[in-house]
Amino acid sequence: MTHPDVDRWFENLEQPWQRDISLKLRALIFSAVPDIEEAYHWSTPAYLDHGPVCWYNLAKGWVTLSFPHGALLDVPPGFWEEGPETTKVGKRTLKFRPGDPVPEEAVRTLVAQAVANNRSGRKVDLSGGGRKAGPTR
Repeated sequence: MTHPDVDRWFENLEQPWQRDISLKLRALIFSAVPDIEEAYHWSTPAYLDHGPVCWYNLAKGWVTLSFPHGALLDVPPGFWEEGPETTKVGKRTLKFRPGDPVPEEAVRTLVAQAVANNRSGRKVDLSGGGRKAGPTR
């Protein structure tokens, strides 16, 4: 179910390309997990199911979709936009710039994997630099 504060967030986006990408991501998230909870946290749309699944961030030249336990998700090497801070904590991010295609099936799969991990209690083991996975409760 959509959240009214998130609806307003989309309406207030000044860049049409950011709105288009963000709305496309929203549709993909709901198509992957129709009962996912949409919330407005940290001044941005966030999606929750037994904990945080993913959220948006915006900058002048891009839209990101971040997964707090992205290190657990099964993706090919080089798929994520990574930096030193994201790999330390296990977070992984997809970055979209104007004109970038949105990998629809990949986004749906990542959201579904993240929800499955949350529901099973699987979290990133930070003792290994955020790269190991294991059930930690």
